[in-house]
Parts: sequence; structure tokens; C-alpha cells
Amino acid sequence: MEAKVQSSFKRYEEKYMLTMEQQKMLLKGMKEHMKPDIYGKTTNCNIYYDTDNWELIRKSIEKPVYKEKLRVRSYGVPKKGDTVFVEIKKKFDDVVYKRRTTIAAEDSEKYLAGDKTLSPGSQIGNEIEWFQKIYKAKPKVYIAYDRTSFAGFEDSELIITFDQNIRFREYSLDLRKGDFGKNMLPEDTVLMEIKIPGTAREITAIFMAMALGLATGMGYITLAIIFFIIMALFQLAMCTFNFGGASGNGRDLRITIPEDLDYEGIFDDIFQKYTTSARLESVKTSNLGTLYE
Repeated sequence: MEAKVQSSFKRYEEKYMLTMEQQKMLLKGMKEHMKPDIYGKTTNCNIYYDTDNWELIRKSIEKPVYKEKLRVRSYGVPKKGDTVFVEIKKKFDDVVYKRRTTIAAEDSEKYLAGDKTLSPGSQIGNEIEWFQKIYKAKPKVYIAYDRTSFAGFEDSELIITFDQNIRFREYSLDLRKGDFGKNMLPEDTVLMEIKIPGTAREITAIFMAMALGLATGMGYITLAIIFFIIMALFQLAMCTFNFGGASGNGRDLRITIPEDLDYEGIFDDIFQKYTTSARLESVKTSNLGTLYE
């Protein structure tokens, strides 16, 4: 699997609990619109980090406007010499931002414990190290699942994943020690996740269109007509009240900087002087990783 590694993500994510029968019906309705993505079926293994008093997960349960977490991820059990992903994931105002870097599996815990000699020396590395400076998080739980991933025909950035056999353990917190643990959910349960870049209005429209297509495909014509009328009225209300849309006075500013420049707060004085408000929407690499946009 020689796919280009993406280091920065910005998207909306919605999760739903399904039964296996519901998943089967959804997959039938998705056939004409989606296909297995380049990753297909994978086993995602994760070590989640938290503080001694579980501060990060406690904050997340409270559903704040902003939350963040740190994890180490591998696809399958890493062997000697394999690399893993160190990921920092943030959610602000319903938008998910994920940043990640790679490191040797045997070095990940030492790096996150503060070994500066293992630092990747990048902006993402700086963000991870700053996170650890604040929280001093430690390995707390292993969570793994078997994932099947699909991408849209018309829009390859629309991703739907199904996770099964979700399992965990609170000991042997090293990805190299194997994939085992206690099941978290009943065997008949599947976790579906929809991922799409864009605005809240766009992901709502996509989900509603999928529901309409599934109802039609399974022969529930009357239900589909009723749902279409409701959907049309809902879309009209969203447009009227600008739900999930950008402010008419807002503008997007794209800035390109060298990869090794610490951009944290560097433009704050300019934004304070010339704008009413400003916020960072996304960061991504360009020019083969030598620049950030």
C-alpha cells in the first residue's frame, strides 16, 4: 500500500451506532455511490494518552467547544523497524483538525516522554511537544478495531467507515505487544463514521441525501416523498438563516510559510489591528512538505 501519507486533516465527522442488519442495508444503498477506498479493510491499533486524573477524556465527555487528544496509531501490529503515527487531534466548533507525524515504533513512548533527540524537528512535532509540555500525558488505554472504509464516486473526500470488534485494554500499552483486549460493545454493534471537508450545512445536506437515496432504493417510496418534503423545507430554513454558512463579511486568507517557521501567534498583531476577528481554519503541507499553507 504505497499511498502518499497525509499529515494534516480538516473535516466534519459524525458518528452513528448501527446494528449489523442496519449496516447491511446501508451498504446495499451505497453501492451506486461509493466504493472501497485505497485502504479497504484495516486493523487500526491505538494507544491513547491522558493525564493521571484522566483530564482529557473528562473534558471530552463534557462536550466543550474546544477539545484535544493525543494518540499513537499503527495499522496492524508494528514489527521491529516499522513506523507509527503520533497524532494530535483537536475539535473546535464542530470542526475536526488532525495533525500527525511518523516515528519508529520503539521510539514513540520515549519521544512523548520528552526525549528531545527523537524530535522530528517540524511544526507538527512542535505542536505535539507543546501539548506534552502542558499535559504531561502518559499511555492510558489501548483501543483497536477492524475498519472498512469507503469513498464517494463523485467526491473522493467523502469517507464513510465502519468499525467492528472494538476492543480495549489498560495494560501492555505498547503497540508492538500485539492486538488483543476486551470487547467494548455487543458483537452485533457497528460504529459508522461520516467524514467530509466543508461546512456544517454541506455535511447535513450529504447525510440527508443519503437517507433519501436509501429510502428510495429499498422501496419506501411514500416515506421518501415525505422525507423529501421535510428535507426541502429544512434546506430552505438553513439557507434563510445561513445555518452553517460563512458570514457575508468574512474572507478567507491563505498564507504560505516555510515548514520550519513556528507560525503560532506570529500574525496575531496584524489581525488584531486590521480585522474584527480571525481564526485559524486549517494547516496543510505543500510543495512536497517544504511549505505550509
